[in-house]
Amino acid sequence: MLWVNRIVGVALIGSCAVLWRISDDYPEMARLFPRVMLVIVCVLSALMVGRSLLPAAAAGGAGEGGTTPAVMIRPILAFLATALALAAATYVGFFLGMILLAAVLVPILGVRALGWYVFATVVLLVVVYGVFVVVLAVPLTLRPPVL
Repeated sequence: MLWVNRIVGVALIGSCAVLWRISDDYPEMARLFPRVMLVIVCVLSALMVGRSLLPAAAAGGAGEGGTTPAVMIRPILAFLATALALAAATYVGFFLGMILLAAVLVPILGVRALGWYVFATVVLLVVVYGVFVVVLAVPLTLRPPVL
């Protein structure tokens, strides 16, 4: 049986390990925030994996979406879209890149409550702007560098 939550959870934990090593090159205070976020992602991923191992939850395949390899298409597409958006952010600007990512993720994630999704996206981007640009003075690009 294919366990999507286990595969995705382990992949996220592995990604966090790689990103943790990359953050070694950051100055001491600059690595604090990404590492806190990585710990949060790891904890949530471990909870997702752990929940899939519980007999009561695992018996019903809660959140797994099926037992065929085809159920891995959505997580793989979400990972690819995120990686491409992060790479593209260098050229189109961070915030435009994240707005494009949010739009691309709508069909991939099967978003039904579009109003709440847009609201959550705007709130998240405002918080990122406030924390990084205003408080930490990190130069996240507001527009494409060529403009």
